[in-house]
Amino acid sequence: MPRVRAGRLDDSALALIQSGQVDWTHNFVPNVESAYEAKDPQHFHAFYATTAYPVSLVLDTSQYPYSLVAFRKALSLAIDRNSVSKLGEYGYAPPVDALGLSGLFPKWVTDASVKAEAKQMATYNPAAAKAMLTSTGSRTRAASSSTRRATRSRSTSP
Repeated sequence: MPRVRAGRLDDSALALIQSGQVDWTHNFVPNVESAYEAKDPQHFHAFYATTAYPVSLVLDTSQYPYSLVAFRKALSLAIDRNSVSKLGEYGYAPPVDALGLSGLFPKWVTDASVKAEAKQMATYNPAAAKAMLTSTGSRTRAASSSTRRATRSRSTSP
């Protein structure tokens, strides 16, 4: 495989697929039917998991702000999963819930309340996300202020 400049890997890989120089790739292939399969159906075959193979964000929850549950929930509410599925994945797979497990592994989550929250958190709702962040920010600032006051009062006590 030829060397590829950073940022051009996907385009180069797709060109190699089209030219027949590559037999297998993990690359996402947009519009696979007309770009590849229709041109040479004997040699091109694409597989996309149509049962909602999860595309996910992986956050370091030991780091702020990812450590805040409210931040992660707000982030989930701010993702338009229908648009991600339609535009980012060409509709090959349907949108997933907030856990990303219901399509491929529907029996893994057995708690009905967890399933309900995963569904709710997957509903695109930027207004609710903003409200959640605003209220969390107020609580965080208030807690931080009271901690600073308590620290100051202890340091000035005789």
